[in-house]
Amino acid sequence: MRRSAARLASAVALATVVLGSGLPALAQGPRPLPSPGTQLGDTRTNTATCVKGPDGRLTDCPKPLAAKALPKAAKDTAALSTVSDPASLVDTRTWTTGGGNTFPGADVPYGMVQWSPDTMPHRNAGGGYNYGDEELTGYSLTHVSGPGCGAAEDVPILPITGDLPSGDPNKATTAFTNAGEVAQAGYYSAQSNMPDTITSQFTETPHSAMGRFTFPSTSQAGFLV
Repeated sequence: MRRSAARLASAVALATVVLGSGLPALAQGPRPLPSPGTQLGDTRTNTATCVKGPDGRLTDCPKPLAAKALPKAAKDTAALSTVSDPASLVDTRTWTTGGGNTFPGADVPYGMVQWSPDTMPHRNAGGGYNYGDEELTGYSLTHVSGPGCGAAEDVPILPITGDLPSGDPNKATTAFTNAGEVAQAGYYSAQSNMPDTITSQFTETPHSAMGRFTFPSTSQAGFLV
């Protein structure tokens, strides 16, 4: 079942690579600024946190973030009266910390693909992401919110610059930041690979996903898949 899902997801995910030319006019993310050097980590075991123990309770969960460190929308407790566009209020990073086990990436209801980041060191099982993490293991094509166990996270795609990392490629990570991150209903964008910043953008339809990766000017750009 999982292998079939992975093959299906990879068949319907489309990617566009932009190299050294900035983002086209329709893009919503910030333009990356190239700078020398790429840092690749190869020292961690990419093990999920916050999984169910034998008693059915979640274990090894990161501590909840302080209120001031939460994503913007998670701190907004103001009462609303009339909202003409509810989707504009969505911040999909809400409940991605403290064992929420949810993912922030692009998705639509009952969509076939959920292209979203997988981060370290507090990668939640199923959701693959923890707000505040500073390492990226890749943007994988399938995710599940709230399972509390290993699920989905098929076909991770890690955009990189420079030489391929030595050692086990499954342990490779690049720098990741929440600065400039956009997590909306049906659209997600983030920056990674600093200081040679790569901007990754994703959107969804019910049967497919589309990604755009914008690299800095370089002669060595690619992906670990």
